[in-house]
Amino acid sequence: MAARNLPPVTELTEQQQRGWACVWCTSPLSTGTAVNLGEQRHAPAHGAPYWWFPRACPDLRACRLREAALQEAAPAGGTGPGDGVTRVATEPGPSRPGRTGRCPTAAAGTSAGHPTAGSAPV
Repeated sequence: MAARNLPPVTELTEQQQRGWACVWCTSPLSTGTAVNLGEQRHAPAHGAPYWWFPRACPDLRACRLREAALQEAAPAGGTGPGDGVTRVATEPGPSRPGRTGRCPTAAAGTSAGHPTAGSAPV
């Protein structure tokens, strides 16, 4: 199998640069299964040099299929995984009956449970 060049760091999302997402298909990665591609140093034209930590999916075939799907779905003029958009699919969590989204201690004179200016300590 031929070695694959890493994409330019400037075209990757923060998640990809930090090793939280695959550098090719943007799929979220876990610590135990991701393939470490080694620390990489980047020296931009302006600013200080820095290290980035690319990682990839453990299943190369599935990764390439996801990457191909991203390339097909990329808008005209976009570059897919490197167009600065994080593509992480999320599913809605379980419904929590009775939850209003407000802190239970949020009462008059407080904002989300934190005292506001001029209110008495809680």
